[in-house]
Amino acid sequence: MKIFKYVLFLMIFSSMCLMAKTEVKVPEMKTETVYINGNKNFEIIKPSFTDNVKFKAVNDEINRIIDIDAITKDEKEICSDDPERCEHYELSIGPDMIYADNNVISFTINGYQYTGGAHGGGWVTSLLVDRKTGKLITETLKTNNKAVFNKIQKYIIDNPEGIFFEDEYTVKELTDSAVVYQSGKDTIGIIYLNYAVAPYAAGMPEFEYNTKTKKLYFFDSYSGDEVKKVEIK
Repeated sequence: MKIFKYVLFLMIFSSMCLMAKTEVKVPEMKTETVYINGNKNFEIIKPSFTDNVKFKAVNDEINRIIDIDAITKDEKEICSDDPERCEHYELSIGPDMIYADNNVISFTINGYQYTGGAHGGGWVTSLLVDRKTGKLITETLKTNNKAVFNKIQKYIIDNPEGIFFEDEYTVKELTDSAVVYQSGKDTIGIIYLNYAVAPYAAGMPEFEYNTKTKKLYFFDSYSGDEVKKVEIK
């Protein structure tokens, strides 16, 4: 029995929801709630752009990420092979609007699944859209600013105390595994999901890069009761 090929073992990052302090309205988008085969444990809130000509590439990418046909087939297999497991199995997928202005729309698609055991797992992917052209923006921090990830590498090496794994990650590994999204007019969020660079208990380490001041920060939620925004020199 195959498991959803696009569902990773990573925990859904609720911290992104906290980043969006005010409601982000994007009238170009709509959402549709889908229950796979009528199973209320399989709830999908699927976003799409209403103008499928202008935003066709984005809608195609959303359809690739949220493959309703594949999910439907997998749900049938699970419930046919193991009805008891099907009863307790959960899958939820939905969007999180992070930031929007006249030029860009930044949002994520988050997924969570539970298949038994101590806890569930999740995944997230980020999309950045040119609001004027309707195209996906692929030139991001991951492709044009290696200096940021050099600093992240050094910080992880120098600060393993109960937060990061002690593995020696290359800059390329840290770049490839990062989820990067625009969190504000001049800010870029960089987050590492569970097990990417830290154990499950450490959560999801989060960084922020200010494109205007060129400063990099780490959100330290591990050293005390409050989250501290630490500048990385």
